[in-house]
Amino acid sequence: QAEERLAAVNVAYGRIKAPYPGVITQRNISPGDYLQAGVNPQGRPIFVLQQTDPVRVFVGVPELAAPFIKDQDPATLQLQAIPGSTRQGKVVRSGFSLNPSTRTLQAEIDIPTADGHLRPGMYVTVKIEIVRKNAWTLPSKAIGFQGGQNYFIYLQVDGKPVHTPVLLGPSDDTHTEVLR
Repeated sequence: QAEERLAAVNVAYGRIKAPYPGVITQRNISPGDYLQAGVNPQGRPIFVLQQTDPVRVFVGVPELAAPFIKDQDPATLQLQAIPGSTRQGKVVRSGFSLNPSTRTLQAEIDIPTADGHLRPGMYVTVKIEIVRKNAWTLPSKAIGFQGGQNYFIYLQVDGKPVHTPVLLGPSDDTHTEVLR
C-alpha cells in the first residue's frame, strides 16, 4: 500500500496544472524530456504562461502627471493593431518613485479581454483620466514655445497681446493645465 501511494504521488508530479487560465506562449521542453523536481540545467522555466483575461498593461506616466495618478483611475486604451478600437480599464497599481532614466512612473492597468483581441505584448496608446478640481487649463494650441523650456501665452492687456510666461502642468494633448 505504501508503494502504491508513492507511485500515485510520483504520477501526480507528472501533471502540471496552471495556477490561472491563460495561454502557453513559450515551451522550453519537448515531449519525452527527462525532468527532475527543482533541477533545470538551462535555468529556464518549463513553460511560460500568460494570463489572457484580464491583460495587465504597464505604462510609463510622465513626471508632470505622476503625482495625480491613483488606484482605480479610469483608463482608455487604443489598440494600434485595430484602428478605432478602444478598451476601458482601471489603474490597479502604481509605483511611488520614478524611473530615473525615463523620468516616468510605472502604472499598471487591468483590461478585460473577453473578445480576445488584446494580446500580451501589443502596442497601445493609454489615456488615464486625472480628476483635478479648480485647475486652470488652456487649449494646448494656445501655448507657445520659445527655446527649450520657455512656455508662454498671449494675454490681452488694453487690447494688445502681451507675451506672458507660464508654468505648465499635465496635458492630454487637447488641454494643458497652467500652474502659474
